[in-house]
Amino acid sequence: AVFLALRAIYPHAGPRRRAWALAVALLHPGFVLIDHGHFQYNCISLGLVAGAVAAIWRGRDLLGSCLYVLALNHKHMSAYYALAFFAHLLGAALRLPTWRSSATKVSALGAAVVLTFALAWLPFLGDRDLALAVLRRLVPIRRGVFEDYVSNFWCVTHVAIKWKKLLSDQQLAKCCALVTAAACAPSVAHQLLRPSRRGLLLAALNCSLGFYLF
Repeated sequence: AVFLALRAIYPHAGPRRRAWALAVALLHPGFVLIDHGHFQYNCISLGLVAGAVAAIWRGRDLLGSCLYVLALNHKHMSAYYALAFFAHLLGAALRLPTWRSSATKVSALGAAVVLTFALAWLPFLGDRDLALAVLRRLVPIRRGVFEDYVSNFWCVTHVAIKWKKLLSDQQLAKCCALVTAAACAPSVAHQLLRPSRRGLLLAALNCSLGFYLF
């Protein structure tokens, strides 16, 4: 998936440059230590995201949407890129020459997303309790902001401001959502108004950093 993404992004690059880019991506210490040392398997969802980028870069938006939905259903951290993908695809659809073509494109994208979600969740929909258990595992909001004490804004500032004493987990979750949305808003607005393939990559980076930070 990374190889396909690099071929799409750098179509005119030589073999040496592509080899270096591939090595930098695949030998990233985070993948080696976290995925293979801590058994987090983030590389599966990240591979699907890379495939989605490659598909969208080549103009196959429906395929890209399906691949991203699969990544999102594999691990909740793929939600880091959700706003970037949503804004880019919607912005590109709205810039089509006629309102009819825009409506058709938006409908097709929506149908692809809904169908992919339905197929991914089909094995769990027969049992309500099982479906809710999977959803809670996929979106672990109840763990709280300080789960595993990752080095984000809340953990760093907790040294001076005791957030756990000031706010409940539900209030912290709402604060996280608001601040994260504010951090992602400029990139989302840019892709809605001026969508571009390079802008998708930058928006994905900015939104993922905003999600991680807050």
